[in-house]
Amino acid sequence: MEGQRYHLNLQFFAGEKTEPATPHKKQEARKKGQVSKSSEISQSILLLTGALFLYVVGPGLFDAFLRVFSDTYVLIPGMTVDLDHLPTIFAAAFHPFSFYLALFLVIFWVVAALSQVLQVGVLFSTEPLKPKFERINPVQGLKRIFSWRALVELVKSLLKLILIGLALFLLLKGEWPRLSALFGLPLGGVTTYMGSLVVRLVLVIGLLSVIIALIDTLYQRFDYARQLRMSKQEVKDEWKKTEGDPLIKSQQRKRRRELAHARMMHHLPEADVVITNPTHVAVALKYDMHFDEAPRVVAKGEGYIALKIRELSKQYNIPLVENPPLARSLFQMVPLGEPIPPSLFRAVAEVLAFVYRKKRPVA
Repeated sequence: MEGQRYHLNLQFFAGEKTEPATPHKKQEARKKGQVSKSSEISQSILLLTGALFLYVVGPGLFDAFLRVFSDTYVLIPGMTVDLDHLPTIFAAAFHPFSFYLALFLVIFWVVAALSQVLQVGVLFSTEPLKPKFERINPVQGLKRIFSWRALVELVKSLLKLILIGLALFLLLKGEWPRLSALFGLPLGGVTTYMGSLVVRLVLVIGLLSVIIALIDTLYQRFDYARQLRMSKQEVKDEWKKTEGDPLIKSQQRKRRRELAHARMMHHLPEADVVITNPTHVAVALKYDMHFDEAPRVVAKGEGYIALKIRELSKQYNIPLVENPPLARSLFQMVPLGEPIPPSLFRAVAEVLAFVYRKKRPVA
């Protein structure tokens, strides 16, 4: 057995999703409504909001309850309770609570919306609303039921049930002597105590939900990153799609260079002088004192392009001036089509003065 070799085709692992999602993949997933969020965050915030709401409006709710009790007590004895009078009875019973109910709904709607915005930002996507065959496919449904995510959700629900049940048991256990003494208290005392107890219960549940929500948020981020993982081939394909195929990009760069070279040669006849290195670099300058604040570079190049510029300069009778330091400075410092910097004004002015003197007709 020693010395035996096992040949393994590495292409077998080419489809494994081992690479983290690229920014482009995350952006595409967000457009489809796939984001990392925890429903526990919203639930815990709503529970804490409910506790705060009950604490603030508790006295008003107690007064509304007393009005309902008194109004109903006065209304019902003098009225026949039948189908014709039921709307009147219900209106009298729920009217005092209408303001608090409307306020409760508005606050909870705003808080629920803000809890989503805090997690994922402002996001509008119709992709989750589109019908998909996978949602009614029984095979896919069974896979979701017996998936790892379903198991995690089950464990999370059991953990919530155990923790919240234990906390409520300990809280009610400490309150049991007071609960036993409620039978001897007046209605106002019973209502005040029960309201305070309900607020404390909701507050405890909310705080426990916050702890569970923080843990769930970490898990949701991990699971979201796991779901968006990509294979090495997918990363390569996406790079080619977004950045472009290297061969195509090289062809595009070559085409852009050719177009730039053609435009440059088109403007070369406008030049007043060509400064050379003398054979490696050539820079063509144009100066129109009526429009230009300083001479501009209309063409430049090195190697073959410099040779081409010199040839065309002779064809168009453009003066050639050998000045290696100035030619190198102009080539390195001045972009095509831009005016020369002030540091080169004097050297270029001497060259242009020399050219203009040669062009001036002899008297």
